[in-house]
Parts: sequence; C-alpha cells; structure tokens
Amino acid sequence: MKKLAAVITALLCAASVYAQSTEELMQQGTMLIHNGAFDQAVSCFRKVVSRDQGNFEAQFNLAFAYLNWGQNAKAVDEFRKAAALNSSSTEVWSNMAVAYQNLGRIDDAVSALDKAIKLNPNNMQARLNVAMLYGNKEKYDEAVNMYKQIIAIDATQIDAYVNAAKCLLTQKKYAEAEQMLRKGLAQNPEEAELSFDLGNLFWERDHNADSATAYMRRAISLDQNKLEYHMNLALILEIGTDKPLAISTWKECLAYASDISKKDEIQHHIDALEGRSSSGAAATGVNPYAGQLVQKVKRDEAPAKPAQNTGVQIKGDTNVDSDLKALQDTTGQDRFKIVVKKK
Repeated sequence: MKKLAAVITALLCAASVYAQSTEELMQQGTMLIHNGAFDQAVSCFRKVVSRDQGNFEAQFNLAFAYLNWGQNAKAVDEFRKAAALNSSSTEVWSNMAVAYQNLGRIDDAVSALDKAIKLNPNNMQARLNVAMLYGNKEKYDEAVNMYKQIIAIDATQIDAYVNAAKCLLTQKKYAEAEQMLRKGLAQNPEEAELSFDLGNLFWERDHNADSATAYMRRAISLDQNKLEYHMNLALILEIGTDKPLAISTWKECLAYASDISKKDEIQHHIDALEGRSSSGAAATGVNPYAGQLVQKVKRDEAPAKPAQNTGVQIKGDTNVDSDLKALQDTTGQDRFKIVVKKK
C-alpha cells in the first residue's frame, strides 16, 4: 500500500509540473533571467517552444537567454528561428548582431544591423553600432560616414560627434576632427569629453599648450572625477616651464587614482619633477612619460549587465566589448561597445 501511495504521489507531481501553463513558464523564465539563471531560463522557454513552435515571444526569449548565457552560436540559431516567425522585429536583428559580434563574425553582425536599420531607419542605436563595428575593423571612412548620417537624422546624438572625431584623429584628419568636435559642443556645451578631445587635438596637432590646457581645464570643470582629464593636464604642464604647477597638478591626480599601478605611475612623475626617484635617490635622465597623452577611443561607460524587463518578452540591453586601436592609450585598452537598447 505504501508503494502504491508513492506511485500516486509521483504521478501527481508529474501532472503538476506538466500542468504549468505557458504563461507560468514564461513568467518563470523571465524571473530566471532577472536572477541570472540563464541555463534554467533556457529550459523554461524551450518547454514553451516545444508546445507552440509559433510562439514568437518564447522563441525570442529563448535566444535572448542563450545570448546572456554566453552560448552565442545557439543564440544565433534561435534568433534566426525568431526571425522566421517575425522578420520585421528590429530587436531580433539587433540582438543577433551582438551574438555574431561575440563570435567574431563582424560582417554578419553588420549585415544583421543593416536589416534592423532598413526596418527602422531612425534606429539610432543600430546605426551607432554599425559605425562602431566599422571603427573596430579600422574602416574609419565608413564609420565616419555612418556617424554623419546619424547626425543628419538627429543632431543631438553626442556619441556620434565624439566617436567620429576619434576616427578622424586616428587618421590625423585634424581639421575635420576639430570641426566635428566644435559642432558637438555647439549642441551640448556641457559635454566634458568634447572639450577633452579638443584639448588633445590642439596638443597633438599644434603643441599649443595654452589652447590644450584651456580645454583640459574646461573638461575638468564639467567632470572633475575623470582621472585621464587631470593626467593630460598634468602632462602638458610638465612639458612646460611651470614645474611647481605641474607638481601640484600631478599631486591632485593622486586623489582620483583608484588602483596601485596608476598611483605608482603618477608618483613617478612627481618624483622626477622633484628631482628624486621613487626610492628617494636623485632622479636622472629624461622623464619617459613626458608628452604621452591619453586619448580615449570611446565614450566612457562601465560594462553593464544585460538590462532586465518585467514583461513576458525580454528585449533588454546587451553589451559586448570589442577592440578598437587606441590612439595613444596609456591607461589600458579602451573599447567600443555594442548596446542594444530597450524599446
């Protein structure tokens, strides 16, 4: 009798699991993605798809869960199935581009983003992502052309001015870069990085310390917590004749340095200017750091976790890093970033 009861209990449990509705499975899968349990979310959405192969939302979320899980090849396969159900979804093509980019298939990523743009020509994020991918492949002319298209559609897209100027600076097209940065400043005078890049431009092109320091100081006044702004100002002052001002500026940099290696680098500058080594011995020789300005290659963004959505269909932010050649980067490899925005 006990065995029979155990069998009945097992059957009832199995029936309960099977009785989960599609809505319950979708809600559970959504919650699992919110909690970062992507493998379990895949299981939930897979159950829904097995019951209803025409369920676009479940198919999309299955692909999205694979993407966040890091299973990029499977994500591409599932996004393609989602596209077969709804080829007019810009989110499908945009997220598929992220998976392709993760796999190193940049041409396929660009092709997917092109489809998203054709579906919605005003999709600024897709256009920005295409331009970023061109920049990553060092196709700077194509990147700049796309940024110009973005600006023509929406002149308030500050990222387009910033990144277009960086591509132009990489090509040493200083006049065009200056024009782009000034246009950006006209749109948003409070954007610190535009002033920062203009300061770099005046130093790299003209070695014009007055203009360079003026723009660096303006950048600092707008965003005083950016270490690279303070460091570039200190470097320019160090090359000049006002040694006490250079020393005090380097000492100010220490307050904004968060890691030991950066603090050590700053201390080297201070010790060299004060005529001693880090160990207390007299310093000799030329300062090896002089003139090596930091030039950021992208807007400064902290890597973000995929954004979550409380609805059944998840179409969140997915950030993917990819290399772009640094101009004169002494702070570590900066990166452009693909960001698929939520609707």
